[in-house]
Amino acid sequence: MRNKTNCSGFTLIELLVVLAIIAILAAIVFLLINPQQIVKESRDSIRLNDLTDLEKAIYIALQDNTGNPATILCYNLTRPCEGSSNDIGYDVRASDGTGWLKVNLRAASYISVLTLDPLNNPNFFYIYRTNNAGSKWEINAILESNKYSIKMPNDQGSNPGRYEIGSDLSIIP
Repeated sequence: MRNKTNCSGFTLIELLVVLAIIAILAAIVFLLINPQQIVKESRDSIRLNDLTDLEKAIYIALQDNTGNPATILCYNLTRPCEGSSNDIGYDVRASDGTGWLKVNLRAASYISVLTLDPLNNPNFFYIYRTNNAGSKWEINAILESNKYSIKMPNDQGSNPGRYEIGSDLSIIP
């Protein structure tokens, strides 16, 4: 008489089918989540927070310092003044008016170090410029994600390809 042995377990084919199904589901989830877009949204969120913080600091500096706004907005410079976070040749992060933002924010401890664009390359950087009188200002940045890029043409500024903040959104073309 022969003994029947109970063979319980999975065959190789069954395991391969399960692994294939898991791989297909993982690929679908990966495509739905779109991690590249999430990274872009994260960088845009940083940009928007940076610009909001800089805008607040500039307005506080203008309120705290009486006198000619041009001396505040173009610290120790001739007017109009401008700067870019992508410039080279000097400390662009200096917040004493010598960095990319030409407003002295260090004097009253508004901001100790200027922020830079998360990528800060020739395509993504911050720009600061004043009008000829030095009394109005604008800061621009490019937003890259689908979620936030719709803010660029809707910010009431003159350039639909850049997100603009400031007291005059027509200074930077």
